[in-house]
Amino acid sequence: MRIERHQVAGAVVSAAREDFTNRIGRTVRSMSRGGRIGAREWQSIAGEFLDYLGALSVDTPDLDTPEARAALKDAAEAAAGAVACAAYHPHAPFQVFLEYVNFGLGYDRGDDAPAESVRPREWV
Repeated sequence: MRIERHQVAGAVVSAAREDFTNRIGRTVRSMSRGGRIGAREWQSIAGEFLDYLGALSVDTPDLDTPEARAALKDAAEAAAGAVACAAYHPHAPFQVFLEYVNFGLGYDRGDDAPAESVRPREWV
């Protein structure tokens, strides 16, 4: 049996979209149970949202839907959380809040945490 490239692409899109809301919620909460969510974890969460946006763009290339706007907003928030972890923590307090899954974390000045970094390429 020959598998066509569009069949594989369709399977990837379906997998990215399937139960995304519950899956991303479980991922975020699971990461938070392991302690403070750091820069790499926030980057990973942002990547999950971007994969979902890519899957949504198959049907709506301009991403002009409330669902896409909500996912994009939280992708940006998670990416900003990664940068904030690297730039501010533990020197200044900040918060990261994902409306899509109703989850947020506050970071206090002086929390015991290792220094983190985010390469400039990752900021973009």
